[in-house]
Amino acid sequence: SDALCKAIWGADGDVASLRYTPVARPLGIESANVLDVQLAYSEAGRRLSMANMLKRLPPSSIAGLPDKAAAGGLDFAAAHGRNRRALSLPLPGPAAAYAVDDLHRVETVLQAGKPLGGNYLQARSRSSAVVSAILRSPASLTNEKMRIHGNQLRKTTDEKQRLSVAVRIKRHFHALRRINFGDAATDAALGNHEALEAEADKVLKRAEVEVPEDLTFYSPQVEDCNDERAQDVVAIAAGEEQAERKVNESTKGKTKKKVAKKAALADAVAGAEVVAAAVAEGDARKVAGGATTEAQPQATEEPDVGASVGLKRGRRAKRRRGALAAEDAPVEANKIKRRRKAK
Repeated sequence: SDALCKAIWGADGDVASLRYTPVARPLGIESANVLDVQLAYSEAGRRLSMANMLKRLPPSSIAGLPDKAAAGGLDFAAAHGRNRRALSLPLPGPAAAYAVDDLHRVETVLQAGKPLGGNYLQARSRSSAVVSAILRSPASLTNEKMRIHGNQLRKTTDEKQRLSVAVRIKRHFHALRRINFGDAATDAALGNHEALEAEADKVLKRAEVEVPEDLTFYSPQVEDCNDERAQDVVAIAAGEEQAERKVNESTKGKTKKKVAKKAALADAVAGAEVVAAAVAEGDARKVAGGATTEAQPQATEEPDVGASVGLKRGRRAKRRRGALAAEDAPVEANKIKRRRKAK
C-alpha cells in the first residue's frame, strides 16, 4: 500500500524476495513507499551494518536492547554455510524474540539516529531508485552484491563465514537462471561473474556442500534424522561387535576347559598304568626274594636300606597317583585292588 511507509534496515533483499521468490511460484509482490533506513547512514556501495550503527547511538538509547552481535544465540553463518534455513516456521522462542528485537532496533535508530541533512528525504529517494531497479530486473543489483561478496570470499579468514558467502553467491546465480527473466541485465550478470562463481564452487566442493539448482534448502529435520540414523548404525555395529566378542570368548573358554579335561584324563590313565606296572614289578621282586630265602636259609645278607626307603616313597607317590586316577580309570584301579587282596 502506498498509504503506509515501510521503514526497513536493508530493504533490497526483502523487496527482491517478495517479488521473485519462491522461484517455482513467485509471490510477485511489488513493494511501494519503502524507506531503507540503512541507506541514510551508508556510503554509496558500502552499507553500514546494524551492529555498527548501534555503536554510534547514545548508550542510553540502546539500554535494555539485547546485543545484536549475539543474534539471540542463532548462528546464521553456520546455517547458511550448509545451505539450510537459519529460521524455520513455526519460529522457536529465541528466533521470535530476535525478530521482535530487530524491530525495536530499527525504532531506536529512527528515534536517536542523525541522518545526513537531518532527515530521511535523501534516503527515501535512494530507496525508491533501488526498489524500481529490483522490480525491473532481478539482476539489477548483481554487480554491487557480487563486488561485496567477492571481497568477503577472498579476504575473510573465518571459514564458516567464507562458506556462507559462497552459498549466497551460488544461490544468487541459480536464482537468476531459474527465473529466466530474459533481459539484458540478467545475461550480462551471468556472463560477467563466471570467475567468481567458479571460486565459490571450489569453496563449496571442498566443504562438500551442494546447492541444488531448484534452490531447495537442506532440511534441519532431515539432517537431524540422518545424524540419529548414523548414531543408530554405530550403536548396532558396536552391539554386534560386543556380542561377537562375548561368543568368541565363551567358545575359547569352553575349548580350553575341554582341552584341560582331556589332558587331565590322559595324565590319570598314564599314572594308573605306571602304578600298575610298578606294583607288578614289586610283586615279582617279592616272589623272587622268597624263593631265594627258602633255598638258602643261612643267608645273612643285610638288606639295601636306601633301596627300601626309595621303594616305599615311590609306592606312596604311585598310590597317590592311583587315587587321582581312580575316578577316570576305574578298571585299572580295580585291578590294583585285586592284586593287593591276593597278596
